[in-house]
Amino acid sequence: MQHINLKIALSVGILFAVMGFGIPTNYSTQSKTYQTNETDTVQIVVNEGWNLISLPLIVPDGRVSVLFPSAISSAFKYEGRYIPCDTLEPGVGYWLKFAEEKSFLIRGENVYCKLLELQSGWNLIGVISYPIAIGEIVNYPEGNLVGDFFAYDSNSYYKVFDTLQPGKGYWIKAKQKGTLWISSVNTTPLLLLPIDSAINQSAFTIFRWSDDECKEYYHLQVAEDSNFTQIIFDDSLIAEPNHRVYLSYNSSYYWRVAAKYFGGLRSEWSSVWQLTTLDSLQWEFFGLEDETVDAIAVHPNDEKIIYVGTGFDFSAGHMGKLFKSTNSGSTWDTLIVGQPLFSFRDIVVDPIHPETVYTIPLPVLKSTNGGKTWFEIINGIYVDWETRVQSLAIDPLNTNILYCGTGGFFCGRFYKSTNGGESWRDIARGDTLAEGVVSIAIDPNNPNIVYAGTAELGRLWKTSDAGETWTLTGLGETGSTIDAVAVDPFNSNKVYARVRFMGLFKSSDGGTTWVKTQIPDSIGVFTILFSKLQPGTIYLATAYGCIIMSEGDNPYWFYLNEGLENFISKSLNTIRFYKNENYLLAGRTKGIGNGGIYFRKISN
Repeated sequence: MQHINLKIALSVGILFAVMGFGIPTNYSTQSKTYQTNETDTVQIVVNEGWNLISLPLIVPDGRVSVLFPSAISSAFKYEGRYIPCDTLEPGVGYWLKFAEEKSFLIRGENVYCKLLELQSGWNLIGVISYPIAIGEIVNYPEGNLVGDFFAYDSNSYYKVFDTLQPGKGYWIKAKQKGTLWISSVNTTPLLLLPIDSAINQSAFTIFRWSDDECKEYYHLQVAEDSNFTQIIFDDSLIAEPNHRVYLSYNSSYYWRVAAKYFGGLRSEWSSVWQLTTLDSLQWEFFGLEDETVDAIAVHPNDEKIIYVGTGFDFSAGHMGKLFKSTNSGSTWDTLIVGQPLFSFRDIVVDPIHPETVYTIPLPVLKSTNGGKTWFEIINGIYVDWETRVQSLAIDPLNTNILYCGTGGFFCGRFYKSTNGGESWRDIARGDTLAEGVVSIAIDPNNPNIVYAGTAELGRLWKTSDAGETWTLTGLGETGSTIDAVAVDPFNSNKVYARVRFMGLFKSSDGGTTWVKTQIPDSIGVFTILFSKLQPGTIYLATAYGCIIMSEGDNPYWFYLNEGLENFISKSLNTIRFYKNENYLLAGRTKGIGNGGIYFRKISN
């Protein structure tokens, strides 16, 4: 933006009613201002006497004494009457008096657009950082303005202007309350991604378009035809210039976007763009490519909200982090950056109060506001650099009850909290659970039943009284880590446990006896996920990809690895259901192909 030289000349006595300006009821002219981080300088030249000015930039300090140190009066704004003020605000017009002609340089952030709220009668307004033609200003309701925009000129007093200039103040009269939309930007969204007529696009396509600094929301439509008579997606309250939409495979779609502004105004529709999706089910990239994803949690009531925990890479100096998306993975916010050797290995969202979230890097961290702020809850838990929290679980019916296990070089203990983590007590019962608890499973039908798998001796313990007493299950002392354990939500007697290097085991009598499943011993299982919609169906995250198992009359298992064939390793660290079990989300390790989160539709 070029420096703008504004000569604003006024005469004494201007604070009185001129041109018949009446004094309406006490309404104020308010504005909503939009800016960028780009800084610029506006030069304002004032004349001796009264000047009608405005503040054209966002400045750190809007006081008159800072911006116009030689002014000899307070600034006066108009709110049905003249009100003296010491600080200027964008969007407002002011009278200000000077003893002599003088030039001032105002430096600040550019204002691209402004929504002004008008009251019935005369309004004294300011404008944006750029000249704007009267014909480009939109008023709502249409036809609400009476007459022209008036600025003050020392030679002819009030003068009508066709173009409004930054730094000047203007009078405008309105028939009733309404809005003025003043913008210097192209308000029709432009295409970013995917390119027009793109093929082989993800079935979870992220649509991206140019940002409008001035918008309140975007309106996105996706249809099966270019006339938009067969609309499959229609959302007029999208906050960011991107959105993920779930599409069918081997299909063509058309899409368009409009920007929505305050006061009921909106842009024209963008051009219509087209894409064609992949022709078959497969794993597809979801986000966070440069991260090793160890944990995924989905909000129980709003699946657009996803939390992700990642691991560290000591040799690369890469820290573990905790991320959150509120738009189905279109964008990610970093909530916490860990310290060296910190991995965010588990995330627990309170199923009853989902704004409460827990995670375990080294201690246990808790947030009660959806991840905005965090605090440690380790009162009663022993942790150090060799002993850290390894596992965490929450009672699904009484979410004040939490269990956590610690482990490390010197083994660990097992703890329980009954007050949401404010305090913990050791329930390991002597040496019963003293070798480090690395896996926990709570019976979803009877939360008094808890299973705890250990690392050192590889034992699976069970309590039926919420941790007061413990019995060793029929797995005995395996001598290898119990990496994962899970209870069937349809049958509490059915329990699965993975013993490292020894295979996946199943119990049909609540842990008394066990049999080895058909999964080969060499397949490392990291997550056991029971379907809540298909009894007898189980999904496994393994070192060889994703496995689906069926326990029906004809038991079977097979890989769901389409899309992972070209990676060095197909290994998945964790899996979670998504979109009411229509999809799976999986975490991968950076360095064995692309890291990050992947997704796939389970079936057609």
